[in-house]
Amino acid sequence: MAVPAYAGIPLTHREWSRSVAFVTGTTTKGESLSKIQYPKADTLVFFMAVSQLKELSKTIQETNQLDKNTPAALIYRGTTSQQKVAYGTLETINQIKEQKGIEAPALLVVGKVASLTNELSWTHHLPLIGNSYWTKDQ
Repeated sequence: MAVPAYAGIPLTHREWSRSVAFVTGTTTKGESLSKIQYPKADTLVFFMAVSQLKELSKTIQETNQLDKNTPAALIYRGTTSQQKVAYGTLETINQIKEQKGIEAPALLVVGKVASLTNELSWTHHLPLIGNSYWTKDQ
């Protein structure tokens, strides 16, 4: 819950999201994502979604009644100085992930509240964003 909040995304919103569900974005080897039933909720938060993001986005559209224009945000290394947020829609989020070079670990937030990241993000202007105190030698 802290990672989306830190990125400026409230998981619930009185007008847009009255429910939230936490889901794994990966499966055991060989199991197709298309066979999984996702919970019905206004906001879906996926853990471990990066490696199968393209298939996951497609499956969400087909099985959860969310369309390709549903806002989606991918949050890389949330709550750290290396945090990156890729914002788009279910249709564009995989392409944006590739452009920004986002890989695991990342959290995927799907729903109208994901569109609030630009408006409510409070960290993007801080002077140490993008800097890390830790090096490989430590």
